[in-house]
Amino acid sequence: MSSTRFDSGIPLFETKEMAEAAFIQLMREVGIGADWQWEDAMRKLIKYPMYRALNSVSERKEAFEKYVFDLRRKEREDRRARMAKLRDDFRAMLKSTSGIRSISRPVKVRLLCEKHPAWIALDDDRERQDLITDYLNEIRRAEQDKERDVHSVGQQRFAKLLNSIPEINDRTTWREAMILVEKAPAFQEDEMLQALEPIDRLAVFEHHIKTLEARASQNKRSDKAQRIRTERLNRDAYKALLHELRQDGRIHVFTKWKELYPLIAGDERYHRLLGQPGSTPLDLFRDLIVRIEDETYPHRKHIQSIMDRKSFTFTLATTFEEFVMAVHDDDHFRATVNPINVKSIYLIFMDKLTTKAKEEAKRAEKKKRKVMGELKKLYRKAHSPSIKVDTQYSEELLKQFEGRSAFEAADEDMRREVFDYVQQRLKEKQKDRSTSGRRRRDESEEEGEDMEDDRQHKRARQSLDEDDEKEEGEASSSDEDY
Repeated sequence: MSSTRFDSGIPLFETKEMAEAAFIQLMREVGIGADWQWEDAMRKLIKYPMYRALNSVSERKEAFEKYVFDLRRKEREDRRARMAKLRDDFRAMLKSTSGIRSISRPVKVRLLCEKHPAWIALDDDRERQDLITDYLNEIRRAEQDKERDVHSVGQQRFAKLLNSIPEINDRTTWREAMILVEKAPAFQEDEMLQALEPIDRLAVFEHHIKTLEARASQNKRSDKAQRIRTERLNRDAYKALLHELRQDGRIHVFTKWKELYPLIAGDERYHRLLGQPGSTPLDLFRDLIVRIEDETYPHRKHIQSIMDRKSFTFTLATTFEEFVMAVHDDDHFRATVNPINVKSIYLIFMDKLTTKAKEEAKRAEKKKRKVMGELKKLYRKAHSPSIKVDTQYSEELLKQFEGRSAFEAADEDMRREVFDYVQQRLKEKQKDRSTSGRRRRDESEEEGEDMEDDRQHKRARQSLDEDDEKEEGEASSSDEDY
């Protein structure tokens, strides 16, 4: 402090830390204690020049609180160190005093030790009581440990004996085990084993059984894990087989199981998967088809736009090579479409056209049946001339039907086919007609047949209308898909 510079009685320091250190040194020299309050300390310190080492009251108070905190912490540490020394001396006194045993009461310990300097130095009765209790418990534990060591050798021998008897397993009962143990020569020749208490034998047996059960359980888990691993390897091998067939182009989005089976029936990878739990070969095949669909269907619209941009029309006559040539040079196509899916995409377009062609053919067939039904009815009602068994198919006959919608809608082949059918029916009726009663029945039958034709015609018309509505809806949906 003698090197401190002053300005008008105020000490000057280069840093705040140096000023704070000087202020704390002043408090230490004056004798400020840990239990002092700031107001008391300020009145004591204010008369010293070094009080002004810190500029503001808040800085001085902060330095004071720091000083008091450090002082209190040091006092606590000193107190703890002193108590630790007293406890160590007290424990040493208890250990060195003869006559203290595990069954001794604290009162007796007090009588034996109360004149010892270590007893007198520790003036806290509660602390003495705790240390005495801890020491007595320590003696008891030591005696128990020694007692356990005495018969632990017997338990170890008994455990070794149980391990040496192969007939004892994880399902062996206590009674069955004791019969086997008593017959063992090692038990009959060992007095320590015979003297071992039944409760100790039972404890060793239970531990031995638990060990066997744990071992058996571990073996089961290992077997299960190995089985699961084998099953997974079988599935992976079968998936690899499907992948190979897909790479070769023999599996695509429209492949059926009946088409795949001949390809895999002789493969060991297929046979290894049969009979094991979990996914079957058919399940994994269906999963693959779903994955192919997920990979291919999203590209339809983009590929259609490519074909539209190039004015390429996909028809039923389009070959796979022509399709590839039309789309392969598109950058987006090459970047996003897996090459093994190109065949599936081609088949999707081909299937769409094939389905549409079948639907159109079906619709045309229904229309044909409708026209032929109406034409059949028209022929039967002909009167100038009417159609008889010997009527010739001629233009003169057909003139009476001109202008009728059914006649105009039919082509020449349909007209002749219906004429031949009606005439054949007349010939059959004439051949079967033998009596007038029979003729009346035939007339009634013909009338019924006409009514039945009318009903069939009505049903055909309704079915055709429904098909037209359905086809229009599918056509709209197909346009949206493309």
